Amino acid sequence: MLLKDFRRWIVQEEINENKKLTQKSKSKVVSFNKFSQKGSRIEWIEKLLQTPIDDYRNYCMWAILVPYLLNVKHLSEENTFKILGYWLHECNKLKKLSFDPRSKIHSAIRGNKGYMPISYPRLKEESKALYLMLEKGNIFLNGNS
Repeated sequence: MLLKDFRRWIVQEEINENKKLTQKSKSKVVSFNKFSQKGSRIEWIEKLLQTPIDDYRNYCMWAILVPYLLNVKHLSEENTFKILGYWLHECNKLKKLSFDPRSKIHSAIRGNKGYMPISYPRLKEESKALYLMLEKGNIFLNGNS
């Protein structure tokens, strides 16, 4: 739990630093804010939502899916919960979940308000094994859009 909190703190520090940098550069502000429009889409994440996976599900929830649904798609917590519940149900068919999905979803929603999802290039750096698994499953079929 301590490592998870520490990682979350590090990610938040990085986000804070990125926010400072974006305020200094109008071009960076535009690219950072392009996701704030209601109904924005990130195709590889949309495809991930349609694809059950057998590993890295918890990481996908808190680093990719919850931030995407809440802060890019601007969905309610209730709709985010329903979507993730269905996704985890489908994932469970591939390999039994090692955690209680309801509590993990609630925890991920509470802990990720305001965070943006991890980017395609950043995922490749931070979680090479997950990146390769998703690439093998053709999640990145259209590149890093």
